[in-house]
Amino acid sequence: ESSKPNTPTSGSSFGLGFKRRASSSAARVKNVANRFKARVTETRRRLSSSGRMESRVVKVSDNVIRKHRVFPSEIAAMQYVARHTTIPVPKVLEVVKSEFPGGLGLTLDMEYIDGYEMQYAPENDWPGLLEELKGYIVQLRKLEHPRPGRVESIDGSKIRDIGITSNNTIGPFNSVHAFHDHLGFSQVRTLEDQQNHW
Repeated sequence: ESSKPNTPTSGSSFGLGFKRRASSSAARVKNVANRFKARVTETRRRLSSSGRMESRVVKVSDNVIRKHRVFPSEIAAMQYVARHTTIPVPKVLEVVKSEFPGGLGLTLDMEYIDGYEMQYAPENDWPGLLEELKGYIVQLRKLEHPRPGRVESIDGSKIRDIGITSNNTIGPFNSVHAFHDHLGFSQVRTLEDQQNHW
């Protein structure tokens, strides 16, 4: 009586490979989710330390959110993205000048869009959410600046980016080169040139 080695069939081999790939994909999604949550936590910490986590956003009705101390560039950016993409940006309803400690500012009434923070989404929803978010980022990257070559807010005003300037503003800049020089990259370029020369 002959005996045959117990080898997996091609079907079972394919099944094992598929499971390994699915497991690897799930691990990557979970890793992205964890990094996203850590980034949210860090951003909240930095906003809090810069004094920008004060209660500035209030829901005034079922359909309206009110935000105080809004910068004109923020409103212009919302409207620009709404006009040129399919990203669900809240509709700007009304903008009025208001008086706050330290001077005048803008108060924005905008459409309320129901939802929850992405970091609290069930783990099974993450693959679809990340794919949707990827589509939004692709659309944002395809947007064309009204004044090509310049580094500035969409309305031509100074840049305000907590990742670069905390709560201060810089610019606007006539070119990316000028922007990099302001950040100190010119020193890096000088060192690179010296290394290449050596």
